[in-house]
Amino acid sequence: LTECHFDMPKNGAMMTVITGNNGAGKTNLLEALSLLAPGRGLRATAGEEKVRFGQTRFRLRADFSYNQQPEILKMEYDATDKKIKSFLNHNPIKSSERNFSCLWVLPRHDRLFQDSASERRRFLDKLITAIHGNHQSEIIGFNELLRQRRSLLEQGHQDDTWLRVLEKRIAEKSIAIAGSRLAYIAKLNQAVTRGFQFLPPLRLALSGMVEEMLETTDAVEAEKIYQDYLGKSRGLETIEGVHRTDMTARHLKKDLPASLCSTGEQKLLVLGLMVGAVQILTAEFGRPPLFLLDDIVSHLDDDHQAKILRLFASLSDNLQVPCFLTGTRKADFSSLGGRAQFITLANGRILA
Repeated sequence: LTECHFDMPKNGAMMTVITGNNGAGKTNLLEALSLLAPGRGLRATAGEEKVRFGQTRFRLRADFSYNQQPEILKMEYDATDKKIKSFLNHNPIKSSERNFSCLWVLPRHDRLFQDSASERRRFLDKLITAIHGNHQSEIIGFNELLRQRRSLLEQGHQDDTWLRVLEKRIAEKSIAIAGSRLAYIAKLNQAVTRGFQFLPPLRLALSGMVEEMLETTDAVEAEKIYQDYLGKSRGLETIEGVHRTDMTARHLKKDLPASLCSTGEQKLLVLGLMVGAVQILTAEFGRPPLFLLDDIVSHLDDDHQAKILRLFASLSDNLQVPCFLTGTRKADFSSLGGRAQFITLANGRILA
């Protein structure tokens, strides 16, 4: 996306519809907004992959206010140091300290319950990171410790003292990660089991060795058990742990696993899950997150398009959630009328 500026609507509308042809820059604009929150944004790519082709840097600035408290959040990246730097009111901050919350639904999420366990795990961890910015750092630290342990074992090193130290630290991080996941799923279930408007009620669950241990024992004991398991598993090619956790869902009205529901039903289940996540973030921070919805109404019949758009209008009205929706045809959003701000993109620039 080239340099562009736009303001939130002044007429009180909380929805912004971004339209344009394929390749116009719609998803890029959503990605820029997603970078206001902790983490690596909706594409989860490194800094150099976010730079426009032929360029070496990017800058992002958001001026916003809540309860009449103005703030400035900025991100900068330069290829010379390959780091995204964050600033709040011109003062350097860590990525985890970005004080914006943001959630998104992308076309690939329609396949969430058909996809691999790793995709669902990453999806869940992004939702948690929106509340606890250091959750992703815990996962990165865990993966690095796991890599060190694997490297030592592959090289044939049997330094029991060093391996025990690594395994203790792996166990500590595992308990922290699993505890965060269980706590979040419990909150999410409180929201999604009731359903929302026409969205079906669902129930989520986690399957994984560490999470299942924490369901029946306290954290201290679970950490000891898992550390002991790691010590006994040094000869195994694969081990169980939070890097293999899966998230499952069940359609409560039909009493069916989400993976067995129709494609349309799965899309609605994902939307119901995300509405629950929006409600959690709003309660947690006292203000709603940005809700980014990429290509959300494509491949839907007129009836479902109308229902989906009414859903987002309701979120805007009842929870004051700023929704950003993209699509290729402005006509698909005509029912929103004056309730939304409309932006047209072409070649990475705002036309109107």
